[in-house]
Amino acid sequence: DRALSYDELQWVYNFNYSIDASLLQENEQGAKVDIVVRDVDGRAVPNAVVFLHNETSILYNKTTNDVGVASFSIIPYDFYNITVNFSLSLGAEAIVYNSSIIGEIIEFKGLQETKNLYVNLTTIDFEIDDYDEDPMNLGHVNISLTPSGQVIETLTLDSDGKATFQWLNGSTYYYKVFYDNVEYFKQYTLLNSSSIERKDLFNETIILANQTASALGNNFIIDEKVYGYDSSLSSIGKTRIIKANIKLRNMTDYMTTLSVYYVDSQGGYEGTDHLIYNKDYSSNIEEDD
Repeated sequence: DRALSYDELQWVYNFNYSIDASLLQENEQGAKVDIVVRDVDGRAVPNAVVFLHNETSILYNKTTNDVGVASFSIIPYDFYNITVNFSLSLGAEAIVYNSSIIGEIIEFKGLQETKNLYVNLTTIDFEIDDYDEDPMNLGHVNISLTPSGQVIETLTLDSDGKATFQWLNGSTYYYKVFYDNVEYFKQYTLLNSSSIERKDLFNETIILANQTASALGNNFIIDEKVYGYDSSLSSIGKTRIIKANIKLRNMTDYMTTLSVYYVDSQGGYEGTDHLIYNKDYSSNIEEDD
């Protein structure tokens, strides 16, 4: 420590220095919002456009990803109407969800919000095999609303001979399968044509645990198989189970583990490759969905 000299005191007294500074804007309060778009059966809907708007204008819009999620980063806390548009590659477009029509206004008020929407779409999966039951990876499928009507969508088969079509629910669709080969004199060869009508194949199976359980000392195991619409123990059909609700009711004992497996075409289901869902219960649970 030392005393300042006269010259140093004069310098401090006459000091004049400007500082450039800018104030940060007030952080905007808003929610991170995920809108999950599903068809009538709960299948994810990619490439749908989700709009958030008020009574007069569209405020935000995002397109759903491969798993049907449209993510909005910061949405100001408020009430919103939501609409969802879906388009086919050949140009057809439709509004498949409108919250204002069903009288629902959605409020976003938390830091993280997730909203599930079930829209007016259905999903049709095509899986085409050749005569030798190998995937037909050179081909396409034309979709129309009448047997000889205008094509509304063309699906290109992938390397596994598969393609997926999503469009308005409640209609009968007509399809034509073509084999594509540029080396043929006739590049596009019609192989099959038919129609698809969506059916509700809801099936309810009630299992009485006290009649089917295998006792292991003080514990027991319930091992049950549930088959689709056209499947049985001896034959696995083509109908796929795309949604299942499991309800456990009137339990007097405690559940420790719940595992769900899919049954393959040979009737097998054991092993991690077949495991769809597994949950270990650390506390005593008497009822669960």
